[in-house]
Amino acid sequence: DSPNQHIESYTVGGGSRWNIEQSPVWEAFHKHDDAKRVGWDGWCGHLIRDIHSMGGSRIDNTVICLESPHIREAIDQYIRINIPRLHENPQLLYDIMAYELMYICYCDRSQRMFRGWLAKKHGTVEQANSIYGTAYKSFEEITAPPVKNSRPLAGTNRALWYDWARFNQDRFTDHLLWVRSRIRQLSPHVPLAAGGSSSMLAGRTGTTGIDEERIVNEAGDLIIHEGAGSTMGMDLQLALSETPKPLADPEMSLRSVYDLLPHLLHGKSVMQFFHWPAQPQNEYFSMNGSSLAHSWRHSIQDIAELIRATLDARRLAPEVEAFVETPAEVAILYSQTATLQLPPEMLTWSTTPYLAELRKAYDAGLYLDAKVTFVTERQIRKGRLARYKLVIVPAVRNLPADVVEDLWRYAEAGGRILVLPESLLADEYNRPRDYLARLGIAIQRTLRPSAAGRGAMVQGYDQSFSEEMTITGAARATLEPAAAGQSAIESHGVRQEIRASGGAIEFRYPGSGPAIVRVPMGRGAVWYSGATLESRGYARLLDRLFGEAGVHRPVRVRSETPDRWRIEARFAAGPRKLLYVVNHENAPVRLRLEAPEGWYTEIHDLRARRETTELAVPARQTAIYEFR
Repeated sequence: DSPNQHIESYTVGGGSRWNIEQSPVWEAFHKHDDAKRVGWDGWCGHLIRDIHSMGGSRIDNTVICLESPHIREAIDQYIRINIPRLHENPQLLYDIMAYELMYICYCDRSQRMFRGWLAKKHGTVEQANSIYGTAYKSFEEITAPPVKNSRPLAGTNRALWYDWARFNQDRFTDHLLWVRSRIRQLSPHVPLAAGGSSSMLAGRTGTTGIDEERIVNEAGDLIIHEGAGSTMGMDLQLALSETPKPLADPEMSLRSVYDLLPHLLHGKSVMQFFHWPAQPQNEYFSMNGSSLAHSWRHSIQDIAELIRATLDARRLAPEVEAFVETPAEVAILYSQTATLQLPPEMLTWSTTPYLAELRKAYDAGLYLDAKVTFVTERQIRKGRLARYKLVIVPAVRNLPADVVEDLWRYAEAGGRILVLPESLLADEYNRPRDYLARLGIAIQRTLRPSAAGRGAMVQGYDQSFSEEMTITGAARATLEPAAAGQSAIESHGVRQEIRASGGAIEFRYPGSGPAIVRVPMGRGAVWYSGATLESRGYARLLDRLFGEAGVHRPVRVRSETPDRWRIEARFAAGPRKLLYVVNHENAPVRLRLEAPEGWYTEIHDLRARRETTELAVPARQTAIYEFR
């Protein structure tokens, strides 16, 4: 990707933090009092500029309210002035309306919109009161729960907050759709995108107004993802889309040059590295740390490897496509409810118990020789569970009742489910629900780790702030298998003492209490774990579940050094027998291939363009093989 092939048009807010003074929005902001955002004291989400928006180097607060008719008219003017000029570029592949976004406002118009949204959703104020535990006489009495220091106040009504967070997502998505419609009147064909992907995997989701699933499906012709490192975020965004769409990264900041091929093999279509300037920075010297051409973090050998990987990716595009197109048979539940229904203090945390378990489940599945994806609550309601053989529910404490029923029906029809603690304890309004009674499971006592080190706010790459958390006091235990021939697994974290009136005990705590049970359900089964596991423990448990569910793994890749187990391998189904291997360890590995007798006679290393007799992958490298 070159700088001429995409633009960020800044049309969502009608200008950027760099040049807002030249936009009609600037005049509207300074002329009309209702143009200013109300009630929010956190990061402005690049709409448009605050003290943090330019690296903290400028004191300014041009923070707009999108409900202001004056701001909307100014945005419309900005679109009419700039879109025809920007879209004249014949090299343009796509236009990002804006990204790294968040939005929340408490102005009078926002409050009136919220009350109308509540009336439409609940019908009567009596129905809303029954959910909130309140005694409002009319919807006009309801006020959106306020924030201080970027999170709700202690004691906030969590049911009302949940509706406010949902409303805020809907109204901001509606604004994006309005901007898209205005651009489409002037430019019918240039692909458009928007997004705020970093918020999907942080505690702040409830204050961002970002509903990435709706944005991907309704506002974007392609998907925008920023970043390198773990492939989890981009896998999640790809999974959100109801139809196949390209995924583009306009600022792929490479902490390691070895991230390039794994991201391509997971489905990233277009990349622009951040960054490779002609000259080093003088004004913001720290920016040189991310410049591939000037960074002290990357050696000449690193850059040579990056160029080699780029050339290999272009040459091996058909093989890369084969891996991307292979369907996943395992899905992790990405619960939007679990990202919104949180204790107030967690909305500034860098992660939450749910997101931590989500990441551990993803990382464990990465090393089991099969693709793992995500499934959402909306997709479950549309019947998407039927395409998977195994679904993982990672510490989803709050879930709507109809989604839980869909999960049970999926198991009865032959699916397998792994439920991790502390899942399925309450509904979306935080009302306790006995969902686990269906499994014959009762929680008698729960030991939880505690959060420490709170208060340190760390600024992310997009200028948003999150509170770094350290989890301490986690209970450790070795879980012993009930059946001979199985290995013990280590737990670390939440520990639930459970009573299981049905099913079979698969693992026990020290002292013989049930830790993991398997409950038959119709033609399928639900596995329930009362203990959070170490990543390798999850991998061992999931390996067993992949086998029980019949997940397609025609070949298995094993490390000859047991301690070096973080080996990602994927087989591509089709006319050719293709395998890629990513060595996530910081040391080289020699691998053993377990394949059916006569499955192959030759191994071709497609990156080295030679025949080989062994699978040996250097540290942090990616290999692509063809078997004949």
